[in-house]
Amino acid sequence: MTSSESLGTTTASTCAPETAHGTHLFKIDGYSLYRGLGVGECINSATFAVGGHEWCLCLHPDGDSEEFEEWVSVFVELKTKNAEVRALYDLRIVDRTTRPPQPVYRPPNPSGIVPRVFDTLDGEMSVWGHTNF
Repeated sequence: MTSSESLGTTTASTCAPETAHGTHLFKIDGYSLYRGLGVGECINSATFAVGGHEWCLCLHPDGDSEEFEEWVSVFVELKTKNAEVRALYDLRIVDRTTRPPQPVYRPPNPSGIVPRVFDTLDGEMSVWGHTNF
């Protein structure tokens, strides 16, 4: 037996998920005019593409339900039909009247953001977001 035969075989492999990054700015001119629109009423952004999928933002100025009527609720919605997508998202509301722009809301620990599964295959969960901005 030669010394090279006694060492055995070494192998390695890598698993790297396909990733895409995107940013969508949803500017709402005259935002104060939307307050009082009604609980559950939504203002939708234009549809935008990230990672080969179509998305939109949905903002409820008076909350998405009675429980959150004193809050603004904001959601990301997967518009692509028959898809299941695992995604990370970061939503921010920015008051442009301040200089420089200061986020009104920021997640307490951005590194602790958990990926969400957006699913339009079975209508399971195609919308994720925050009910109480």
